[in-house]
Amino acid sequence: MATKPLKIVLFGATGNSGLQVIQQAIERGHSVKALVRTPHKVEMQHQNLKVVKTNIYDAEALSSELKDCDLVLSCLGIRGKMPSGTSFYIDTMRSITTAMRKTNVKRIIAMSSWGTYRHPSSSCFIDYGFRFIIARVLDSMREMELFLEHDCQDLDFTVVRPAGLTDHPVTDKEFKVEVDCPCVPQGWCGSNFSIPRADVARFMLDTAESYSFPKTCLSIMT
Repeated sequence: MATKPLKIVLFGATGNSGLQVIQQAIERGHSVKALVRTPHKVEMQHQNLKVVKTNIYDAEALSSELKDCDLVLSCLGIRGKMPSGTSFYIDTMRSITTAMRKTNVKRIIAMSSWGTYRHPSSSCFIDYGFRFIIARVLDSMREMELFLEHDCQDLDFTVVRPAGLTDHPVTDKEFKVEVDCPCVPQGWCGSNFSIPRADVARFMLDTAESYSFPKTCLSIMT
């Protein structure tokens, strides 16, 4: 684990990915403050876990909860197929980063997804299959990525783009990492197109502990 226990503020704690982060962070000896809309959805109880009800769009309220934390992790997400566009990801990230600046918190690691934009390394399946299904969500994620890249150079952000998420158990497989690409090219097809949420949580916590990949957007697979 890290040389010292980390004080983590977590967004998206009530989703399956966020719950994995809580469990693994506690197992590693870190403390977690989960900022959520519906606290009862976090059933786990532990002396190193604090669950706080908050409004993610209220930067002032968030800043009071970020005081003294070491970093922010975000597993925020919304349902895939939507009838119209959404600004969820950029709106929430603006609020979070505003609160971070108010409290001098520099480090954030956020989940995104494969396929947030088209790229020569992408397969037809990603560009015309995956994106067709959840294009509006991916476009909103891309807005968030660009916001971090262009407007948040004063912060040490890392955007983690996993492939399709599953609820399989955590593994000890080595991660394949592709920087500045919306996918991992060798993972176009077959079982490697998916990754357990538990492994994404493992990667995010490894990255937090090692302070790896600051100011970077990257894609992962196992």
